[in-house]
Amino acid sequence: MKNLFIFKQIKKDFLWEYSYKISFFGQFAGMFLTLITFFFLSKTFEANQSIHLDSYANNYFLFSIIGIAFLDHSSILIRSLSSSIRDAQAFGYVDTLLHSQRSTISVMLCMLAYPYIKGNLKFVFYLLFASLISDFSLPLHTYALASLILFSSSLFFLGIAFLSGAFVLVYKQADPINYLTNILISLLSGIIYPVSVLPNYLQAFSDAIPATYSLELLRGLIFNGYLADEVDLDLIGSFFITCIIVIISLVMFNFAINKVKKDGSSGKY
Repeated sequence: MKNLFIFKQIKKDFLWEYSYKISFFGQFAGMFLTLITFFFLSKTFEANQSIHLDSYANNYFLFSIIGIAFLDHSSILIRSLSSSIRDAQAFGYVDTLLHSQRSTISVMLCMLAYPYIKGNLKFVFYLLFASLISDFSLPLHTYALASLILFSSSLFFLGIAFLSGAFVLVYKQADPINYLTNILISLLSGIIYPVSVLPNYLQAFSDAIPATYSLELLRGLIFNGYLADEVDLDLIGSFFITCIIVIISLVMFNFAINKVKKDGSSGKY
């Protein structure tokens, strides 16, 4: 029966979001607006051949849409836990979450299940909608492999989500970790421009962000149709950084839980 909790949580989160139908369907209208904007923006560069886009078939539209869809997926996952904790504080049921018979970490992971599914589906929808207004198509297995890459990259974003959740638990405010992470990824991970255009010292920072490698894996899959056979040493380093972030985030989250339980401030708003 405990295994059913995650499915009940997914259903509850979906019904809660769907109850606000304007917001629920408005996000898809926003996707179309983004797609159309970058489609016409890409026409500006269509006649030009950029060495920075050689690896991406000089298709800036598809390059940018993959980056934006990836950023949307990561943003949803990063901010969802802190938002859920903030709602629990505002509506007065945060103590129920923290004193549940289940592990608090497992409860929080269940609360992240729907945001992950939503972000993954939106990534697929971005590619499907992009294919409708552009001249490319992708085989079904590419979507499946892209979802697998998103799943593997989610470990890094889960770590950031728990750091954000820890901040909100203690300080009861919108967390800067969420904003800082989104800014760093947007600027340095090659969301709407290739990392190669950055100065060398900024590329060094980009190499330290695991999201950069996940995004390159996605673009390599979508543009080339396959994943690399060889394991890059940088990818191993990225996984090592991700593990460190996850460990630190879980330690900090447990510290935050123990702190608010000890001083009785968990329910303060």
